[in-house]
Amino acid sequence: MIVREPAVAGSFYFEDPIELADSVKHCIGEFVDAGVHARALIVPHAGYMYSGGVAGAAYRLLANCAQNFNRVVLLGPCHRMALRGLAVASYDAFATPLGEISVDVNACQDLLDKGLVQSSNEAHQHEHSLEVQLPFLQACLRKFTLIPIVVGSCMPDEVYKVINALNVEGTLFLISTDMSHFHTYQQANAIDNFNIVRMLNFDTDLSGEDACGSNVLNGFFKFCDHAKWKIRMVKYENSGDTAGDKDKVVGYASFILY
Repeated sequence: MIVREPAVAGSFYFEDPIELADSVKHCIGEFVDAGVHARALIVPHAGYMYSGGVAGAAYRLLANCAQNFNRVVLLGPCHRMALRGLAVASYDAFATPLGEISVDVNACQDLLDKGLVQSSNEAHQHEHSLEVQLPFLQACLRKFTLIPIVVGSCMPDEVYKVINALNVEGTLFLISTDMSHFHTYQQANAIDNFNIVRMLNFDTDLSGEDACGSNVLNGFFKFCDHAKWKIRMVKYENSGDTAGDKDKVVGYASFILY
């Protein structure tokens, strides 16, 4: 069995399993009935000290529907290499300090057979945008398989087709993205609030300046609009709120879709 080992344990989150479990629990807080059954979440992917509270505010809303999910489709941007299109990997499992998560290898192979994705272990090996979500999922869901997809430069239709192919009962979609990067605190608030409105309207022309996961979001929002899903913002903060430095901040927002 080929296992993708953690790449950012000890930097983005605790390497010690007890400390990690405690920090995830702290980020999530008390589980809350969202009043709706989630179909998807949009969450940030920075170190937990920066964005863990924003992510946790969305994860806690899985309280009334966690039992509905037996697999998670996790999509996030590629930070470590130039990638054209979408990529799965040949790993059988992804590991965190909390244990291993089995990959739905049959679903990944089906995407490959249909020509919707490529296979690239290199794109996944050091990518944090997917990895930082895994301990949250392990805390919120009991037993599930994972379809991890790294997204590079692509058109919205490419992401749309992948999501459409995977949209079956029992699937939670998880979109990993941060918002604006390295503006002042005041500028970031203005930019991010403007783009949050665009996201709530399912705009499909977001750029990398708006959100690092813009390629994922544009295709995902095209699907959401077609499927008549609804969206609600859960929480917004930036690193100036969570880490103190307000000169160059990164924005974080989380959303629930239902």
